[in-house]
Amino acid sequence: MKKLLIFTTIVLALVSCNGGESKNDPNSITLPTELQELGDFSDYATFCKELKLKLAEEQTESSTEQSEKPSDETIKVVTVVSVDVKKPVASDANFGFKLSVVDADYTEIARLGTVFIPSNTDLEANDFSYNLSKGTLRKEKTFTLTSQKWEKILANGAHIIVKPAGFRVKFKAYKEGSKYESKDNDDEKISSSDNASDSNFDELLDSYEKYVDKYIAVMKKAQSGDASAMSEYPDLLEEANNLSEKIQNVKGDLTPSQLSRYTRINNKLLRYAQEMN
Repeated sequence: MKKLLIFTTIVLALVSCNGGESKNDPNSITLPTELQELGDFSDYATFCKELKLKLAEEQTESSTEQSEKPSDETIKVVTVVSVDVKKPVASDANFGFKLSVVDADYTEIARLGTVFIPSNTDLEANDFSYNLSKGTLRKEKTFTLTSQKWEKILANGAHIIVKPAGFRVKFKAYKEGSKYESKDNDDEKISSSDNASDSNFDELLDSYEKYVDKYIAVMKKAQSGDASAMSEYPDLLEEANNLSEKIQNVKGDLTPSQLSRYTRINNKLLRYAQEMN
């Protein structure tokens, strides 16, 4: 879980947001990643925040010769996954990541497949025998898709969902020679103050989402030439300041579900930035 202080940067940056990359290239697309069901993985390593999917070179050459392809024809799509390991981490399973593309409503468009990051093996570590050393690790992977799915990804792809390849994968700090034992009763004890903190974050997320929705609506008005957008801009700045004050006063950490919601709200901004181009 992460502190909500990162909200401050987002709020202050909103008023000057001016868009992202264009999605007009028929041979590639770059999408933000979203980690799910990976537990404490982010405490030890950072998965790349976005992935570029591109047609294999031979596919690019053939696409220039044939503009329309049968929907069931298979094509090869390449990506490079990078993981920045901040401190050595051990796992009870291979470091495999399942990748799938979803649209703006989180409806699955295509299952890409699984990428395995090369790991070390320490048989003396009992259940946690797989580990990654500190550093940046990269793995290129080629997926096979139908041309129909590729067209859907280009047209509607919004996020790449990243999940562990195994079931209920666990992570621990790795120390050579350590012997870990699997614990099934790792449930956290939540105090009443923690519950209050969770509630505060829910309220803050409600305010944040309303602000983002209003921000996008005002910016769209301005882009369309609607003069009324200028009169709403001061209120938008005031709301940003109020939200910033709330952020400074909140305490505690985001729960996994709250962090997921926070990511989804931010993805609204990303989609808006992409639409601007």
